[in-house]
Amino acid sequence: MATRLQIQARYPLGNRNDLCNHLYAQHRRRIYGLCLWMLADAEAADRLAQLVFTRCLRLVRNGLSPSELETQLDRFLVFHLRSRAAAEPQAEHGYSMGARRTLDYTLPQTSLVEALQTVPPEPRLLLLLHDWLGYAAEKVADLMGMEAAHCKKSIFQARLRLRSQLLHR
Repeated sequence: MATRLQIQARYPLGNRNDLCNHLYAQHRRRIYGLCLWMLADAEAADRLAQLVFTRCLRLVRNGLSPSELETQLDRFLVFHLRSRAAAEPQAEHGYSMGARRTLDYTLPQTSLVEALQTVPPEPRLLLLLHDWLGYAAEKVADLMGMEAAHCKKSIFQARLRLRSQLLHR
């Protein structure tokens, strides 16, 4: 793994835009996709993805390595998705109101998408990070700030809830 000095030498101030462009090009679809799956609103997903990239790319000035930047990108994304879900008013059944919104036209109107939107935000995020993005349960637990065993149990319960929703459609 390259040290910060090596990264700074590789991407001097004038070439740090290259690093920013590379990082954005490499991760934009993944970040925007996760935002879209969580928020079910293309405009809100675009705004959140831009916010996350803006915050992360400011760290390029600090000389962080690309792997450190990727980790920070994931941390910023999870933080903003969790804080957004916590700020939404709770419905009578305990799910956030965002889960009941009409899906945006850019998402395919499939039973999987509709069923996924009925899963509460926190388990939905765990499920998407693990099953959709392919992160190991330990990495998801680290990003979410929870124990690995609790994370695995929550992912399993989210899968059961999703399966139940799909079977009852």
